[in-house]
Amino acid sequence: MSKSTFKILFYIRKNQVNKDGTVCIMVRLTVGGEVSQFSSKLNIDPKAWDIKQGKAAGNPVKARQLNDLLEDIRTSLKNHYRDIEMHESFVTAEKVRNAFLGYTIKQQTLLELFKKHNDDAQKLVGISKSAATLAKYDRCYRRMEV
Repeated sequence: MSKSTFKILFYIRKNQVNKDGTVCIMVRLTVGGEVSQFSSKLNIDPKAWDIKQGKAAGNPVKARQLNDLLEDIRTSLKNHYRDIEMHESFVTAEKVRNAFLGYTIKQQTLLELFKKHNDDAQKLVGISKSAATLAKYDRCYRRMEV
């Protein structure tokens, strides 16, 4: 299995300045050439940003705190990357981004969906469904369950 490249870059969006003069710090993930970008939800004065190092410049307390937060984000992204790499067949930038942001797809079984369907159908008995139809749905559900 070939090792994919994994890079994390922090940059600022100079073209979208907030009312207070700060700009948003963005995160760019690159996994095997695939790119995914998202906001870190952190803001900084553009003059205090070191472009080459991708972090806040200088040594004031505020800059150190911001750099610590950026390092926490970097560590979390690396951990998500390793976790996906171990448990899934392949890693994409989108998967790492979604894992970091907490977007997960809840997978349902066919029986769970069918049960929900039958519960919804039961509420419609006498309105748009008959009791005989509901009985057929229930019988079908029980046969699938076995």
